[in-house]
Amino acid sequence: MIKKLDLYIIKKFLGTFGFMICAFVIIAVVFDISENVDDFVKSEAPLFKIIFNYYLNFCLYFGNLLSSFIIFLTIIWFTSKLAQKTEIVAILSSGISYRRFIRPYFIAASFLVICSLLLSHFIVPAAVKRQLEFELQYTKSAITVDEKNMHRELEPGTIAFFSQFTPANGKTVN
Repeated sequence: MIKKLDLYIIKKFLGTFGFMICAFVIIAVVFDISENVDDFVKSEAPLFKIIFNYYLNFCLYFGNLLSSFIIFLTIIWFTSKLAQKTEIVAILSSGISYRRFIRPYFIAASFLVICSLLLSHFIVPAAVKRQLEFELQYTKSAITVDEKNMHRELEPGTIAFFSQFTPANGKTVN
């Protein structure tokens, strides 16, 4: 049974998490834009593709990558705000046990873990694939290997040999 206190804490917790994830992702997007703007202009990448495809996929990947760290920061920041307003003292002095007070934290964190797992296993891999395809097309040059039967001495006594390398699938054939 979820009570008003639970809803209050869950709403504040998820709101703080949403704010922090948006702030971190926006900062990451700004840095990425400043790093790649020259490449976008040189390759004449379409604006619609840049904004909606590349950066949507970038935001999904980066947000999911940082989600566990941001959950940790959210708990610290949100709980310190509750303590600053002496809400924790009021809750605990009204007779609510500490276990009961922590329950909404676990409910919200469980919801975020389920969302993160769904993102990690189903949505982010497809998004990263589209992001990498875009980068290969507009920002990075494709890997090409012209030589066949390459022999390289990595260190004295250790020699590497490649007869063929296919960059598309990353496999070598000996």
